[in-house]
Amino acid sequence: MFRSLSALLLSCCAAWALTPAEVVVVYNADSSFSERTARSYCTKRGISVAQMVPLRGVKSGDISRENFESRIRNQLLFAASCNNWSFPAQRGSGTRVMRAMVLMPDIPLRVQESRHVLEKRRRKAEAIKAGKEQGEVEWTPEEAACVDSELSLLGAQYPLGSGIPNPFFGKDADISSSKPLVLAVTRIDGPDEASVRRMVEDPVRVERKGLWGWSVVDLGGPYGQGEKMFNKAAEAARHTHLPLFFETSHYTLADGFPLMGQTAVYFGWYEYKANGPFGPKGADFRFAPGAVAGHLHSFSCPNLKDTSFWAPALLKRGAAVTCGNVYEPFLGGCHDFGIFYERLLKGYTVAEAALMATPLLSWQEVTFGDPLYRPFAAQQKHLPPSNDFALWQEIATRYAGRPDAMDPVVKSQLAKPHGALFAEALAYICADEKKWTQAAEFFRLAGNASSKPADKLRNTLMLITVMHLNKENHAARELMLRTLEETKQSPYRPAVERTAECVIPKEWAEMKKAAEAQQQAKK
Repeated sequence: MFRSLSALLLSCCAAWALTPAEVVVVYNADSSFSERTARSYCTKRGISVAQMVPLRGVKSGDISRENFESRIRNQLLFAASCNNWSFPAQRGSGTRVMRAMVLMPDIPLRVQESRHVLEKRRRKAEAIKAGKEQGEVEWTPEEAACVDSELSLLGAQYPLGSGIPNPFFGKDADISSSKPLVLAVTRIDGPDEASVRRMVEDPVRVERKGLWGWSVVDLGGPYGQGEKMFNKAAEAARHTHLPLFFETSHYTLADGFPLMGQTAVYFGWYEYKANGPFGPKGADFRFAPGAVAGHLHSFSCPNLKDTSFWAPALLKRGAAVTCGNVYEPFLGGCHDFGIFYERLLKGYTVAEAALMATPLLSWQEVTFGDPLYRPFAAQQKHLPPSNDFALWQEIATRYAGRPDAMDPVVKSQLAKPHGALFAEALAYICADEKKWTQAAEFFRLAGNASSKPADKLRNTLMLITVMHLNKENHAARELMLRTLEETKQSPYRPAVERTAECVIPKEWAEMKKAAEAQQQAKK
């Protein structure tokens, strides 16, 4: 019964064209919301209701290893047998191969450790307490894992405890090549019903014309391995000439930062709890419909309902797709967002791109989103520009993203509705190339052309930052003080104060101290 993993782990795999006929839709039969969502999803995607599989006796949250085997794994294998399906790891067991699976709301998220692992840890703790052993009891994942990651190997038998190398990781091959021997698993679930409905409805609507908007990449984590993947994500946006906001400081975006409302893609790291525009102090920020977002942290999704964690926070803010970790995966086991973004930009589905970006299986990773969603497939058709972002992409591509060549073109567009977008997009290109004077000019032009207060303020903060970097200290100080005065009651105030800490640190510290003294005197 123990299946050899040699073929599973060593085969050369290739990308494949996922179709609705290859997707199994799994729902909780004891949850009316789960069943309604499953039926709605099947209708939207043209999936036969015969591909819906009910699970009974399960609920959201954690599930024991024993119950996972009996109530999830075995039930799904039984359903496959009844329908004459096979999963990729089951060679020749059914005539119809199902290559992807999507889990609906109220399906367990995490598989707990089995009893013998808990007992082993308990005995070690007692031995240490009795002085028979030295050291301490360290928690390691061992048999704890994400339900979704375990299901990717459905039909195979494999050792538990340290993750299984994913044979599809990093692949980018012709769809005519051989298919991977692992199942692509995503889930449609979120912190509330409104988020779930959007995850079903937005992808189908958005992909008709493509996902357009800003790409935001927030660099500045503590480890070089992670920095590489985020640099790769930024380079993918540059290569396709999408408007890019590449934040390279050692901080995550500030609380209340007035991020672009048309943010279509966000990748950042490395903060434990959701913060910046995405956290509780994020003012009124919302992602563009159909957005893809992810924040790399070891515990980005231990609880799907708690929006202090990153995955549910991003879904709550309007993202249609995100990735996370349910237990500690270690950095080498996390989704590679650079690969994920590159593959999506090439037109792959979310299920394909996420599988290619996942280093380990039977591990801690979870992907939220419609597995059939192809956010950038429409862009592959090279149709005439249908929106401001597509027009920007066409112009930036024509001039190969060269600031000097684009300078007069962008200035000629300032009076048009897309003038502010063009000026700000060019300002970031200039800033990336450390052309501070030119960047300052276009941030100023973008702020003047913007109609929304958040956009004006963002460009002002970036202008202050660029002037500071260009050692225009007096001008930066004067604009900083004026902005502090004008934003005392603004919901974006925390971001203004963060900028002040960087630009006028001593003066700002004195101002805060004086304000605190004044407050104490009033008491």
